[in-house]
Amino acid sequence: MMLIVQRRLLFLLFFLIKLTECNRKNRRYKELRRPEPYDVFDSDYLPSDVQVATYLYKGITKRFYYQSTVSNSTLSVTISTCTGPVEWLFETHERRLAVKNSDKHTRTHNLKVSTGMSTSYFPAVKGLYMLQLLAQEMDTYVHIYVSTEEGGPKTIQSARLQKIKIIQRQRRKGVTLRWRPSLVDPQSTTYCAVVHDQKTYGSLCAAQADKFGILPPVSRPVAASQTVISWQPSTQNHSTRTDDTFPIIGCVGRSTQYTTLNLKQGKNYYFQVFATDGQNNFTYPYGSASLIFDGRVKPIRLKNGISAYANLKKYDGKVVFRYKIPKNPGKQLKVIIIPCGSVVYVEVLKKGSVIVAKRNVLNYEKITIDSPTESSRYYIKVFAVERAELDKSAGIEILASTKQLSKALLPPMPHTTSLNEYKPLRTCDSVTIGWIPVPGRAVSHYCISAREGELEQVNSMACPAKNGKIMKADDYVVKYCKDIAQSDKSVITENVKYLKAGSSYIVQVTVKKPRGRIISYDLLQVRTLPKCRKVSK
Repeated sequence: MMLIVQRRLLFLLFFLIKLTECNRKNRRYKELRRPEPYDVFDSDYLPSDVQVATYLYKGITKRFYYQSTVSNSTLSVTISTCTGPVEWLFETHERRLAVKNSDKHTRTHNLKVSTGMSTSYFPAVKGLYMLQLLAQEMDTYVHIYVSTEEGGPKTIQSARLQKIKIIQRQRRKGVTLRWRPSLVDPQSTTYCAVVHDQKTYGSLCAAQADKFGILPPVSRPVAASQTVISWQPSTQNHSTRTDDTFPIIGCVGRSTQYTTLNLKQGKNYYFQVFATDGQNNFTYPYGSASLIFDGRVKPIRLKNGISAYANLKKYDGKVVFRYKIPKNPGKQLKVIIIPCGSVVYVEVLKKGSVIVAKRNVLNYEKITIDSPTESSRYYIKVFAVERAELDKSAGIEILASTKQLSKALLPPMPHTTSLNEYKPLRTCDSVTIGWIPVPGRAVSHYCISAREGELEQVNSMACPAKNGKIMKADDYVVKYCKDIAQSDKSVITENVKYLKAGSSYIVQVTVKKPRGRIISYDLLQVRTLPKCRKVSK
C-alpha cells in the first residue's frame, strides 16, 4: 500500500512540474509575441548609411538635419512608414532659405508622400540638408536611411535579383519559402517572412503594426536586441509557425527558409521576405511571391514499360502514380518499385479500393497483379517512412508494365542485395567482398568501384536505377567491370585491390543484364589495414 501511495505522489509531482513548465513557456511566448517599441533616434542630426527610427504624431512637423561631406555625387533617402502616409521634404539649407518666401506652389512641388517604403535620389553637394516629416492621417513610426552609396543602397539593388521559391507541403497543408542569402553582408543579414491572404506590405514595420498595433515611445532606452526585428522566438534553425491570424510573421535569423502550415485549399496567399543588414540596421523588402494553395497530391502518369522517377523531398514524402491498363494487356500487371535514399511504404488502389495492402519497401520490390482489365486505372501510393528527415536526393523510381519482364529491361535482384566483407582477408591495400548473384543463367555485367570516404557522408540508398551509379566518376579510386556467367556458386567473391593503407572506402557493386538497366547492390563500408604485413621468405 505504501508503495502505491509513493508512486501516486511521484506521478502527481511530475504532472505539476510539467504543468508549471508549460505555463512558463506559454507566458514567455506571449511576452515575446508583441514587439517592443522602436529605439527612437534622439539626435537632430542624421548619420550616413545607418537606419534610424523616429515617431511622428499626427499633424506635428518634425525636422532632422544632415551634414553632407561629398559633392558631385548622389544622395538617396529611404523613408519607411509603419501605419500611415508621411509627407516629407529633403533639401539643402540654402535652398530652404531661398524658397522660404516663394509662393506655396513652388514649395509644395518638392513635397513627397510615402506609404510603406520609398527611396528618392538627390544630387549631393557639400553642406547642410534638412529633412522635414509630417504624419498626415495618424501617429506612426518612421525609419530613415540616408545613403551615400552610388546608385542608392546596394542591398536594394541586389534584392531586385532575388526570387522566392515556394515548395508545397502536403503534410499539414503548408508551404516552405526558400531564398538565397543576400549578396551584401550575408553574414550579418537576418530575415523575416510575412504571410497574408489578402494583401502585401510596403515595409516590415507596416506588417507588424497591422498585427500588433503600435506602441508609442517610452522614456526608458530599448536595447537593439529588443527592437521589433528580433522579437520573434525561433524554434530551430528555421522558424515554423501555425498561427493562422494574418498577417503571419516569422523571423528566422540568418536562415534562408521559412515554413507556414495549415493553409486552406484553393485560397490565394501572398508571401514576402524582409531582410535586415546588421551592419547598418537597414530593413528592406527582399523578395515576394504569391500562390493559390493546392494541397492535393497530383498523380504522376506512368506509361507502359517506361519508368518514372519522382523526388520524395520535392513531394514532401508522398507521391501518387497513376497507370492506365493499355489494350490487349495480357495476364499480369507487374509493378517494380525502387526507392532511392529512403525506405517507403507502398500500396496499390483501384477505384478507391486497396488491392495491394501497404507494405514496407527497402530497396527493390516487384508487385504482380493478376488479370488486369483494359482501360482500368491503378493508383500506386508511395509514402516515405521518415518524411521529416528526407534527404534532398531521396526519390522513388517506378515501372509498370503488362509486358514480359525481359522487355522491361530491369534485372531481377536476389532476395538480399547487401555486400559482405571477409575481414580476415583484409590487407593494407585490398579488401575481399562477396555478394549473391542475380537469378538466372544469363551472363550478367558487374561493375565494382570504390572511393575514399565514410558511408554516413553518402546516402546508402542513393538512386542507382535513376542514373546507374551513386558516386561520381571523378570520385572513383578503383573501378572495373567484368561479365560473370551464373554458375552453381551461391556467392560471388571479388578482391578489390590498389587501395591505400589505413584508409576508409565505400564499395559499390552494380549489375546489368544484356540490353538491360543498371541496378546497384547496397553500399559497403570497408577499411584497409594500417600497415602492410611482412611476407616471410
